[in-house]
Amino acid sequence: MQLHQGAGHWGAGLLIDEEGTDSYIAHLLAQGVGFPGGLGVLCDRGREGDRYYCKGKAPSGYGTTGVFGGWGQAVGLEYRPYASGGVGVIYDAGGRDRMEAGNFSQGGGYFYGLGVLYLQWWHGRRSCIGSCYAQGFSAHQAAGIMIESGGDDHYTPRYAVSTGLSWDESVMLFLDEAGNDRYEGGGFSQGAAAMNGMSFFVDAVGQDIYRGTDQAVTSSNTYHGGTSLAFFVDAGGQEDSCPRKSNNHIVWGGEHFIFVDLSGDLSGLAH
Repeated sequence: MQLHQGAGHWGAGLLIDEEGTDSYIAHLLAQGVGFPGGLGVLCDRGREGDRYYCKGKAPSGYGTTGVFGGWGQAVGLEYRPYASGGVGVIYDAGGRDRMEAGNFSQGGGYFYGLGVLYLQWWHGRRSCIGSCYAQGFSAHQAAGIMIESGGDDHYTPRYAVSTGLSWDESVMLFLDEAGNDRYEGGGFSQGAAAMNGMSFFVDAVGQDIYRGTDQAVTSSNTYHGGTSLAFFVDAGGQEDSCPRKSNNHIVWGGEHFIFVDLSGDLSGLAH
């Protein structure tokens, strides 16, 4: 089960669903995938709870036990180094959704590709489960965007390197606009950048929980020299659970990282 549910390859592949509670099940390379020269779109306009699943066929290319490739759910991908990636998009109009996918999934671009995952406002909880390179990622001169516009959401990786990261001359935007959210994570996640990457992680509103990793992290730039930028901001104005860094602080340094948490009385901000 692959190469379907909104996959475009030197052309456009569109899947548009107007209403109902839906299950999108695939194993690889599906659900809003843009291959070279292609546009892949999955648009679900209903506001019921849907299920998206894309993994379980191909073992991880990194050899990680129990982790699978996904390459789906709003991903622009390529034939590296022969052809640049396309554009992959998912738009979901709202609902108590569950999204689960393997490596390289959920709003990401690879080798000049672009992936855009937009989840519209929902007052309940939405679950996003990914693996390595998931939930707003970019790698190798690419761009990734993940936007969740409301609800109390859970972001859970099965491994590390997820939920807002850029690698190798790439740029990434992760934006959660509202809700009391919970972020789990392995290393190099939640606003991370390396190899001349630029990462922008923003949680705009809510009382949030961050677990499993530090935020706003930059790493090596040995591929090209130069620097990277990791930008993390939680502007919810409430006390978050963020054990690696403090509430109501602005911190910067290292290989160009900026951490901003705005909680309560802004007069207490410290560098």
